[in-house]
Amino acid sequence: MVFFFKLIHKLVNISESVIPKPRTSRPTRYSNSDMTVKFNVPKCKTTTYQKSFTVRTTRIWNSIADQLNLNMNNLSTFKSVMLNYYSSALNHYDCSNPRTFKTICLKCNTARSLTHPISCCF
Repeated sequence: MVFFFKLIHKLVNISESVIPKPRTSRPTRYSNSDMTVKFNVPKCKTTTYQKSFTVRTTRIWNSIADQLNLNMNNLSTFKSVMLNYYSSALNHYDCSNPRTFKTICLKCNTARSLTHPISCCF
């Protein structure tokens, strides 16, 4: 997630074509005024590309953005927010089922929250 943060804030020298495009959205009653930027998940024609870094982290970013305010420009602040998120997710970890600490379901390739686990394909 830290590398993805660096990608979208252009802290890494990389081609613009690799960086996912932000979603265009308008404010609604459900969303607040300081909405976190979400990104379009790149289209996948192969399962290899479907499991690539940009596709997986875009899905994770979009699922985490619903819970956390990720509108920040400071890398150290982002790291502390992510550390708090993942340490609180350890409270919901089930030792008998290691899949509960996976942010992307390996069977259906959907992103899910670690702090509010849902039974996807267990």
